[in-house]
Amino acid sequence: MNKYMDEQRQLLSLIWKFHCVLNTAWPKPDVPEMAGSSVFIGTNLFKALENGLGQIEQSFHSFQSQRREELLPFWNAFNHLFSILKKQNRSEKSTRIDEALNLLYLASGVFYHRIKEISSATLETDPRLTGVEDIPTLLKICKWTGATTASEMESEIIEKMNTVAKQIS
Repeated sequence: MNKYMDEQRQLLSLIWKFHCVLNTAWPKPDVPEMAGSSVFIGTNLFKALENGLGQIEQSFHSFQSQRREELLPFWNAFNHLFSILKKQNRSEKSTRIDEALNLLYLASGVFYHRIKEISSATLETDPRLTGVEDIPTLLKICKWTGATTASEMESEIIEKMNTVAKQIS
């Protein structure tokens, strides 16, 4: 196996893990019991997401793809929204924070699928574990009403992440 393929698998694996951990804190739309996700800010779970984000960043910047530059704006918006989110008051029950976490959940899934599209790597995962949903399922559970393919969604999600980051900062 070549180094290039290993790097692609590593990046996919890190994004997959981030998405799975985020699933725990993710405020499922239309499920009132899941509202108030700000309580996760500052917890060990949130710290695990923060550490995962750093690992993804390192892996992404060493990702050997000619198309990495086209994904850079998406990554930057994602990273920025997470950075703004971690500064929020965990005791404030905020629909904006719930919206930001929902958007990060959607974006991490889309990012995973975009990396799969532009690379030749595949990731073997245990089907019994929660993983990254396929795009139609991801769109449905996150209540996304915009574009419907990962590549078409990029610019819409970037814009939305930047808007939400401004609203909660």
